[in-house]
Amino acid sequence: MTAELPHDKLTRYSSDVEKMLGKQKTNVRELQQIIGKLQFATCVVPIGKPFLRRLIDPLSGKTQFASVKITKSIQSDLRMWAQFLKHYNGISVVVHTPPCTSDSIFLTSDASNLGYAGTYGRHWIQGKWTPQWTALNIAVRELYPIVVLVHMY
Repeated sequence: MTAELPHDKLTRYSSDVEKMLGKQKTNVRELQQIIGKLQFATCVVPIGKPFLRRLIDPLSGKTQFASVKITKSIQSDLRMWAQFLKHYNGISVVVHTPPCTSDSIFLTSDASNLGYAGTYGRHWIQGKWTPQWTALNIAVRELYPIVVLVHMY
């Protein structure tokens, strides 16, 4: 089984990404259009989803004609898309794998501004953050107990 992104769309998306990379600013509407195209592409290329987040973040609370600066982080994600689209043949193999849920592997975790905790099988951890860790993004702190537990197992 395969999923395909038609060659004409692949070419058009690649061209649009290259044009956006040549700009220092754009407006919300233009950025939304390219995000929509790349979001469609992730139906075939699911690993592209993380490279949309920094394109979406600056849109919050802005009208469609508001100006958006093309920051280094946006450029970085656009460069990744440009490189990928340039070399991608438009075809992805669809592999059916049964879903792996936290219930089936007995994994739970949580983090807050105070600390973290988690269980994996019969193992468990808990702890408080140091001041350096408290300054990190909550997404990093949420991931920490998972990484530690998987490493322990």
